[in-house]
Amino acid sequence: MATGPAATSITITHTAAGSNRYAVVCFMVKTNDTATSVTYDTVAMTQVNKEDNLGNDSFVYMYALAAPSTTAGANVVGNSSASVALTISCTTYTGAQQTTPVDAQADLYETATGSRTVSVTTVADNCWLVCTHTATSANPDAAVNGTLRTLNLTTLNIIDSNAALTPAGAFTIGFNWPSEDQHTISALSIAPAAVAAAANNWLLMGV
Repeated sequence: MATGPAATSITITHTAAGSNRYAVVCFMVKTNDTATSVTYDTVAMTQVNKEDNLGNDSFVYMYALAAPSTTAGANVVGNSSASVALTISCTTYTGAQQTTPVDAQADLYETATGSRTVSVTTVADNCWLVCTHTATSANPDAAVNGTLRTLNLTTLNIIDSNAALTPAGAFTIGFNWPSEDQHTISALSIAPAAVAAAANNWLLMGV
C-alpha cells in the first residue's frame, strides 16, 4: 500500500501467483471524482465500485482484473486527472471465477459511531467478501467480521472475509469507529471458479 502528497499518479509493486487469479485494487482520491484509470503491469483494470464520502469529497474506487500477470514486483498504477492526495492498495486472490467474478456489491454512507457494516447478499456459494472505506476525520480501529489486509488508519483500510462463505445469502462486513465520523464502506463478493462439495479452493496470495 502507498499514500502520498498531491500528484496525478501513484505506484505500488505487487506479485501475483497461482491459478484463477483475481486482483483487487482500492484507490482513494482526495478530493473529488478525478480517478481516470488503474493499471496492473500496464494492463487496464476494470472499475467495479465507486463511493463518495460527502464529508470531505474523497472518493474510494475498487478496480479489479482477472488473470493479472505473474511478473514479480509488477507495477500497479493509479491515475488522476488532477493533482490530489492519492492512496492505493492491492490484494490478489486465487480460485476466482474468471469471466464474471463480481458476484454482488453493497455500499454505505453515514455519520455514525461504533460497529458499522454493509450487508452483501451473495449469489454463489463459496464467495469471498472484500471491503474498503474512507473516513472524514475519525479513524476506524478494528475490522468487523473481517480480517485486515492493508492498513493506513488515516486514509484507507482493506479487509476480507478470510474464508469462503456458504451457503449463499446475506453477510455483513465493515469497521468499528470509536468516535462519530462521516464515512463510506464499500464491499463486493468474488465468485469462485468452481463450487467444491466439501472444501473451497480460495487462497489470499498477498497484499
